[in-house]
Amino acid sequence: MIDIISASRKSESEFWSNSALGLSLKRLAYDNRLAPRISFENKRGLPEVYNSYILSQDKTDIVVFMHDDVWIDDYFFADRI
Repeated sequence: MIDIISASRKSESEFWSNSALGLSLKRLAYDNRLAPRISFENKRGLPEVYNSYILSQDKTDIVVFMHDDVWIDDYFFADRI
C-alpha cells in the first residue's frame, strides 16, 4: 500500500474534478495499492498536515507527500515508487 498525502484548499468535489492530483488519482483508481489521504478545504500549513500523518498510528511503509497541483503522468507510478 502506498499512502499519498496531500492538502488542498479545494472542496472534495472540486479536488476530484479540477485539481491535477485529483484527476491523476482518478485515472489511477484501478491500482488498489494507491491510497489517497487528502485534507480537503485545508487551512493548515503543509508541515502540520504532513507531520500529523507521520505521527499517526495508521500509516503504511511507503508514503508520498504531494501537492495538489502535481500531475501523475505514469500509469506505472506504484511500480516505480
